[in-house]
Amino acid sequence: MATASTTPAAEPVKDTIDDMLLLSALREEGKAELKDILDSIRGRKCLVTDAQLGGLLSQIIVEGSKFLHDNDVDYLRELKDEGLKDFTAQQQHGEDGQRAVADIPENIIYIVRPHLPLMNLIANQINEAAKSGITSTFHVYFVPQQFTVCLHLLEELMVSRTVFDQIQFGEYKLGLIPFDTDILSLEMDGCFKQCSVDGDLSSLTVVAQALLKIQMLFGVIPNVRSKGHCAKKVLQKLMSLRVEEVEQEQKLLQEQQSSLNSTQVPHSLNSSSAGDVERVEVETAAHQTKQKKKVADKYSSRSEIDLLVILDREVDLISPLVTPLTYEGLIDDTVGIEKGRVRLDAAVLGSAEQQDAMSVKMAAQSGAEAAAAAAAAASASASRAAAGDKVPVMLNNNDAIFAEIRDLSIETLGAYLQEKAIHIRERYTTFRDNKDASITEIHDFVKKIPKLTLEYKSLNQHINIAEMLKQRTDSRAFLSQWQDEHAILEGESHLDEIEEILCADVARTELLRVLRLLCLQSLTAGGIRTAKYDNIRKLVSQTYGYQHLFTLTNLEKAGLIRRKDALIVVEISSQWTQLRKQLRLIEEREDNVNQDSISYVSAGYAPLLVRLVQLLGHNGISWSCIADTLRQLPGPVLEFTQSSTPEHLSEALERSAHENGHFGSSSSAPTNTSAPSSSAFGSSALSPNNLLSGIMSGASAMGGNSNKHFSHGHHSEDLGNGPVKFSENGTADKKTMLLFVVGGLSFIEIAAFRFLSKDPSFPYRIMLATTKLVNGSTLISSLKHSV
Repeated sequence: MATASTTPAAEPVKDTIDDMLLLSALREEGKAELKDILDSIRGRKCLVTDAQLGGLLSQIIVEGSKFLHDNDVDYLRELKDEGLKDFTAQQQHGEDGQRAVADIPENIIYIVRPHLPLMNLIANQINEAAKSGITSTFHVYFVPQQFTVCLHLLEELMVSRTVFDQIQFGEYKLGLIPFDTDILSLEMDGCFKQCSVDGDLSSLTVVAQALLKIQMLFGVIPNVRSKGHCAKKVLQKLMSLRVEEVEQEQKLLQEQQSSLNSTQVPHSLNSSSAGDVERVEVETAAHQTKQKKKVADKYSSRSEIDLLVILDREVDLISPLVTPLTYEGLIDDTVGIEKGRVRLDAAVLGSAEQQDAMSVKMAAQSGAEAAAAAAAAASASASRAAAGDKVPVMLNNNDAIFAEIRDLSIETLGAYLQEKAIHIRERYTTFRDNKDASITEIHDFVKKIPKLTLEYKSLNQHINIAEMLKQRTDSRAFLSQWQDEHAILEGESHLDEIEEILCADVARTELLRVLRLLCLQSLTAGGIRTAKYDNIRKLVSQTYGYQHLFTLTNLEKAGLIRRKDALIVVEISSQWTQLRKQLRLIEEREDNVNQDSISYVSAGYAPLLVRLVQLLGHNGISWSCIADTLRQLPGPVLEFTQSSTPEHLSEALERSAHENGHFGSSSSAPTNTSAPSSSAFGSSALSPNNLLSGIMSGASAMGGNSNKHFSHGHHSEDLGNGPVKFSENGTADKKTMLLFVVGGLSFIEIAAFRFLSKDPSFPYRIMLATTKLVNGSTLISSLKHSV
């Protein structure tokens, strides 16, 4: 076991992406826009959100109900199939006893995603209000943009045109939401299906707008790399948005100039003097300069992010399907993490009485019973729940214990938690055994007791969760699933085993497991023979219902499943074999849980996207060394620099190609291999396998991954070539990379990217962003056909 993975940290990590880029600015922007919406509507309000947005707003409005009350919001409700009177009812006492009285504010504000099923719910409530004589004003705000089809549906569903005309519509452009100190997400549920199955690319405009906002906050990102069809579409829209912004400002400038000329230039040129004309020209030029500066001031004067990498989910459909073996990944795969929190049975977390007793016992050992017992009681009362209830648990770096263990392998987690518990107890024991403690020392320790109690409670909570996960990972079903996955990744066929699971699933609970294995088999084998696939389709239909024939069709459209004929078996099936060997995606080693390689996240498999980013960072931010490998993956490769002056993508590619020679590629892969390379790992002519060998041997020479967090370094205009520089205190002087995955990002990849970001030999800190946080089950569920 690696020492780095078992030594408890004394303090929570402070040197994070959030510290460097002040991601709280994104929260403040989202909150400020919501406040503007509420301020524009006078009177008492009822805020109604759909289920998904309710959780997202809790990430933005950290003050909770105080923010709502300060903005005259009396009710916050989830949009359901119920009437307005039902969710604004209050209990009042009368002579005949208690009765429910509807208290409907003057304004009902819906903040919803532009989804058609939600329009039905909104229409039902507004129609009921119209029939009941309710005179409230209705407002519908779409997040992040309104769609015409939603407006048309609402209009058709209204009881009258007059009722529809009285509804006020708007947009709440909620962009990327910080779910943690290094993770941003748009949480767009249908993005992957819309792009890969429906052919609807409208969601990519939202991605481009979010990236534009990032650049407004942190400066224009000078270096841009991308892979994939959707990634290219995002960049085209992003660059166009910048150009359109300038064109709009120029149009406004021309209108203002015309107005200025009409008021200051004499009507008759014969009566005008040269001095008057010159004065007007000077004033006009000054006004133009002022307007241009206004546009430039929208963007940060200093670029805080050096590199933007946009990757399409289609480039690597395999990694989300692989079962993770990290603590956070297993929680998501087992229970599901939604909006940064997980809901667990109260029994799993332990009873409140047990936690109270444990806290008081520790306090008695320290000689500070009253203070600790009070702190324990306060914290326990907030989370006390009846047996069988679901208790929400936040999972982010605000929990110091979770910040340390979230990316640990489940195999090393138990020893780490045990050592952490011993460490906390020793802090109590040390104070208790100090019989000669001064009044100042006693006072200082008493002030620490609430924090220690909270830390111990958090530790006890994570021990209980880890035990729940261990029961699953030790089960025969889990071991069988993991073995099937890794055998498939290594090139074996397990179609017979998949058929056996189908036939044995009497309870009909294994659909997602079957589909995950089936997709994994198809992706690694280049498809499934038509006869075999038709038999599996028949079994799926008989076992789980005919509607899942449509689910299988969606999986085919998304590229997760494909049929293959005998003539193309060898050619296609060899692609995964080549990729696996060239990028060293499968590591043959005795100890796959030791955290000295990104493959630890699944005990042997290195996620493909992480490998691509690893090679990009170590090769002078160019993929030229793996041009042949990239041609085997879907979608074009783009490499160019972004200037402060807005330009279209085609112009940026042409300029970059002229300036740098090797940048600006828009083909399936870079064609010029003369890109600058990392002097630490040789020339770009190296094969990816040799380059990876150099990277790994270099990391080993530095003592492997130290799990050390690095200080924020100064940004420069170079392209990131050469070895990582170290500051005087020995920490790496790293730049920041914004990595955006279009279509979803899984926790198995997040853990591997964090490992890479902490690697002393990797020249970048990685800030992760995506359209949706996913796992194998949620990715496939998004493609399921619902009856």
